[in-house]
Amino acid sequence: MNRTKNINPLIKARWLLLVLTAFPVLSHEAFAALRASFSLDACSWHATHIVVATEGEKIDGVLMLQDETLVNRYGEVVEAFAKAGGRSVGPELTELIKQELVFWKKTAPNLKVGWWNGAGLDWSEVEPLRNRYGKILEAFYALRKIHFVGCKTAVTEFRDFWRSLPQLEDKRGLDSMSEACDAVLKELAK
Repeated sequence: MNRTKNINPLIKARWLLLVLTAFPVLSHEAFAALRASFSLDACSWHATHIVVATEGEKIDGVLMLQDETLVNRYGEVVEAFAKAGGRSVGPELTELIKQELVFWKKTAPNLKVGWWNGAGLDWSEVEPLRNRYGKILEAFYALRKIHFVGCKTAVTEFRDFWRSLPQLEDKRGLDSMSEACDAVLKELAK
């Protein structure tokens, strides 16, 4: 005899919904709160937001950008930093551009065209470069949004350097950086 035959379809649907919504709660990561310790990597992998918390008038997001454990989240840290601080973080973002320009001036001449896809590099070297690329690109996006006039010289210098090397200004898809610089400068000219 089929017991479920006489059960109201609405009750079946509610039971199925309960099972489907409870299942994710029973996953491995969900039990982290029940244990005395848990895997930070596993928790951060499933994290959806980065929260910038600070006390006082200054946003201390620059400290987060020096934290090597957040290297694969640098772009998100810069975005959160800019959203939290608005125009007041313009000087820090400008300083970040200057620091990254020093890095890329030292690193880029040794890169080959196609470095993004591993040309001339071990794969272990590609990801850190991509993370730095994402960090600085996000800084340009943020500077465009906050309209910080004090960044004009740094953005221009960065763009001009980027365009001077074919391994950086690769027209096959790696020209987002100079385009982002142009967008910042265009916004500042308004």
